[in-house]
Amino acid sequence: MAEPASTRSQPKPGHETTDVSPRAILISALVLAVVVILVHPLLWWATRYFEGRAERADPQVSPLAGREGPPPPTLRPSPARDLGEFLAAEHKQLSEYDWIDRERQVVRIPIERAMELLVERGLAEIPEESTTQEPDSLGETTQ
Repeated sequence: MAEPASTRSQPKPGHETTDVSPRAILISALVLAVVVILVHPLLWWATRYFEGRAERADPQVSPLAGREGPPPPTLRPSPARDLGEFLAAEHKQLSEYDWIDRERQVVRIPIERAMELLVERGLAEIPEESTTQEPDSLGETTQ
């Protein structure tokens, strides 16, 4: 049978003396401090060495090249307004009469009028002689 709880031995309050050795902790801390003290100057020297080596390997910049970088991006403060202006300009170009070249009497006509004229007059015929005599890759005419 099991012993009653009152008769069992109770652990005594205190600390455990067998788990951790204060001497081992002190030695580990000292070793860590020595390693840190030795590694930091070594890393500082290695960084300076490799930076200097990289600077010597970089190509020399031409004195004619300026130190200025590319210009910053031009951002549109109001893209919706810009799009509206662009579409209005395109609509105007497609729907109004305008001169393209006054000296040669070349005009722009609205697209609706151009389609009406195309239906009335039809497409212009291409002369046959220009289609039968075309220069080949050597510049000679073939038939």
